[in-house]
Amino acid sequence: MYDPGQCPSANLSIPEGASGTIIPNNILNHSNSLALSKKNHSSSSWQYILSTDKGHLNHSVNPDAEQFYISDSGLTIKYAYEGLAGEYQLVHQQNGSCVLQFFLNIPVSGRRHDCAYAAVGLAIFLVLCFTVCICRKRKRRVNDITQLAGGLANGFLPPGSPEVQESSADPPRRENGNSFPHECNPETNAFLP
Repeated sequence: MYDPGQCPSANLSIPEGASGTIIPNNILNHSNSLALSKKNHSSSSWQYILSTDKGHLNHSVNPDAEQFYISDSGLTIKYAYEGLAGEYQLVHQQNGSCVLQFFLNIPVSGRRHDCAYAAVGLAIFLVLCFTVCICRKRKRRVNDITQLAGGLANGFLPPGSPEVQESSADPPRRENGNSFPHECNPETNAFLP
């Protein structure tokens, strides 16, 4: 089709989200019919994007083609995004000779990186908050169980436990210095008379 060594080449760069001319009018108006293709790196084949005919644009069904238009300065990208980056070639449709070959670089904006870092930071913060909350609940539960176990071992429940709520107007009766009016048989747990 053409000898890549004889085709003029260039490196172009358009920042992400910006617009920019990739092929000037002096090249577009030089020929009747030109075809722009992009190299598919997975198959190493050239994928047709669009064609121009005396400064008029003919889009293909390729979704990337909608991002190109003819401006006062030439073939222009409306909105640069990472998917447009890659190797392109412009050839004469009549004989397939190369007019221009270029690599388009789309530098990612700092704002996008800032948003990504903010999202990762927020996710880490939420995980830490969740972890702290779980740890505090477990610690409270362990403290409550420890306090309850200590109270039971000493023969009383901690204040505020529902089982201990006594009315100050009607204190429990005490006989023989015991907390209960009758003692229990340790073998049967029955009250002794």
